[in-house]
Amino acid sequence: MEVLYSGGLKRLNKLILRHFSWDLHSEIVKTFHEDIVVSNIRPEHITEQEFKVLLRTSEKHGLPAYMRALREAYDKGEDGMFIWEVEGRVIGWSWLKVYQNEFFKEGVYGEINEIYVIPEWRNRGIGKRIIEHALSWFKDKGVRTIRVEVLASNDEAIRFYKKFGFKPNYMSMQMTLESELL
Repeated sequence: MEVLYSGGLKRLNKLILRHFSWDLHSEIVKTFHEDIVVSNIRPEHITEQEFKVLLRTSEKHGLPAYMRALREAYDKGEDGMFIWEVEGRVIGWSWLKVYQNEFFKEGVYGEINEIYVIPEWRNRGIGKRIIEHALSWFKDKGVRTIRVEVLASNDEAIRFYKKFGFKPNYMSMQMTLESELL
């Protein structure tokens, strides 16, 4: 598999960037997806394990719902899907998308669909490298406007993206009706 980037990190040998391969990486990315979903949107009334069971039982054609979109995008081959490794171990993942939109001057905008670094490798500069790569990838595609969605409760991710110049753009709000109101 082609090495796209190889660079040193503090006190580490090499950070390697590779193109995502469904056959080689889908299972590890599935665990990354589960961690993202469980840690960000798990309903309070069920346990983490119960939520994972529900996620996995949403399978259709052998794939959980959150992996079907990834498979479809992978098969199209238009998105930037990247695996990040240190010393032969997959420690991160990024999924970048370009959308056509006539309302933007350049006719397109980019979206950081997912960035993930495994917990034990966070706060070591890997997220910074992933963002730098993402910005370069978008620039090469002629994209000037880049979006990322973050849950309002995810203070760590909000601080992270703000460091790179991302600012709030729109807000989605929700509420839960109490049972006595129904």
